[in-house]
Amino acid sequence: MSSNVNQPQDLERRRVSELQSYQLDTSATPEFDQLTDLASRIFDVPIALISLVDDKRQFFKSRVGLAVSETPRDISFCAHAIAPETTGPLLVPDALSDARFVDNPLVTGPLISAAILVIRWFPRMASNWVRCALSIRKLATTLAKKR
Repeated sequence: MSSNVNQPQDLERRRVSELQSYQLDTSATPEFDQLTDLASRIFDVPIALISLVDDKRQFFKSRVGLAVSETPRDISFCAHAIAPETTGPLLVPDALSDARFVDNPLVTGPLISAAILVIRWFPRMASNWVRCALSIRKLATTLAKKR
């Protein structure tokens, strides 16, 4: 008899339940804002986000350079980042030439864009991953304390 515990839909339900248990869908907090500011500076980009993806939307726990506080999940870059087939950081050097995103309204609409999302207005490979990864440890510590 096989178990459905590791089926993609069950894993996704468990992931969303875990996300909701942290109760992060609240107003901005200084700890998260410090991380997005740091990511924006490290990567020298105008937009940096801490993006959380639930079952229907992506919401931004913290944001620099972007006015909206959430988007539908179906246009979320981060939904691709957390997909089971994604095994490392999701790097999108040029969203306009990436088949997954070329028709995305975040790319084609008024919000031109490319779990911390940094966005640059022109193609570029990410750098300084080590320093950013160390900073993300601070985020993990903050999440653990909020639990």
